[in-house]
Amino acid sequence: MKLIRNVYLPKSNKKLKPYNVLFSDKIVKISDEVIEDEQIDEIIDAEGMYLLPGAIDAQVHYTSLEEGESYFNELGRLAVKGGFTSVIENPAADSEALLNTEQFDSVKKKIGKPILNFGILSKIDSKDAPFYFEDMEELWDKGTLGFQIYTLTDCEDIDFFSYEEINDLFSDVPDKEMMISINAIDNQLIDRVYDSLPEDELAENQISALTKIVRRSLDNPIHFTYANTFKSINYLISAQKRFDISFDLKPEYFLHLHNQKLVELIFARTYQKRNEERNNLKDMFKFCRASILATHSGYKDRNLIDNSDMPFGTPNDYPHHIPFLYTRFYSNPKAQISQFINLISENAARAMKIYPRKGSIEEGADADFMLLDPNYTYTVDDKDSNYNQFEMKCRVYKTYVMGEIAFDHKDGISKNKNGRFIERNIL
Repeated sequence: MKLIRNVYLPKSNKKLKPYNVLFSDKIVKISDEVIEDEQIDEIIDAEGMYLLPGAIDAQVHYTSLEEGESYFNELGRLAVKGGFTSVIENPAADSEALLNTEQFDSVKKKIGKPILNFGILSKIDSKDAPFYFEDMEELWDKGTLGFQIYTLTDCEDIDFFSYEEINDLFSDVPDKEMMISINAIDNQLIDRVYDSLPEDELAENQISALTKIVRRSLDNPIHFTYANTFKSINYLISAQKRFDISFDLKPEYFLHLHNQKLVELIFARTYQKRNEERNNLKDMFKFCRASILATHSGYKDRNLIDNSDMPFGTPNDYPHHIPFLYTRFYSNPKAQISQFINLISENAARAMKIYPRKGSIEEGADADFMLLDPNYTYTVDDKDSNYNQFEMKCRVYKTYVMGEIAFDHKDGISKNKNGRFIERNIL
């Protein structure tokens, strides 16, 4: 057993007070009084620090190359350094398409014994209609957290869906608990010259199509990744209040990246390109309107562009995502830290149906958490990171995965491989 003493638990917006937390692989006891247990073999004094649920990266592509476990853990080591304890793997280009149980088992085997927890998103291929429903049932029984649908993909093994096809498939999804994850980029808009058209014209047709799909969340929960315009994103985020949907954003989207290679890519060419839209995206994080954090990391060494300009998540950014978001939006004394927790962990856990085992600090939850030190300031010195030269007003002090140390600011990244496959909650 381990005991963390005198740590702040920002579970609400009330005045903070210190707590003591007893844990093994799960959180055993939380109390504002002294905890005594003869089985305690380690005591961590965390005075002045926050204990936060481990961050969950809602979509990564760690197994998108052939390196397997070694590459997964190469990225995982950077992730735990930044307070991440779980990732949701969604193999993308250059990988198995993950359309059936054989491919599902292959991805799990490739990951092996990881340093952090992982769940898996499977995929649906439009050319397999209507027979993909049988594969969905089998993959669901295997423990997949959901199914990714593409309106655009560079994976040669998968055909993308039109908005009409996506809307139609909900009628026959075999289980109403199945989460459908939709990459909502309209490929027809990509070929048009963005600067020559007003945003209203670009967004109108897409929002009309998305409105029909959003209503389908009455049948199945839906998670959206990407959209072409800020107005489309704003619509999806606003719809979260009334429908069972979620939307993720990357921290780097609102950084002022000036490399021309990025400007030429789809994600910079759409809602990242205009300063006005960048400011709108910043407000989404500031006021916690973006519900889920996802880095889409894992494309290292691809020929698309060099590592330092990755639009899908530079691996060297991992240690700084959480400090950056805290510094920019939540370090103010009036900020609501509980909203920060929602963004980096709780909302993703709820969307993936793994809450409260993940994404919470409560008795019985898995001991996946970070100690965040809000009294430490540092400047990023890493030319391969998009955060290079940013001043941070906190640091990740320690990261625990299933109760074992994964990162310590003094000793560095642990050799422990305590991560586990995340299965969804069975109701």
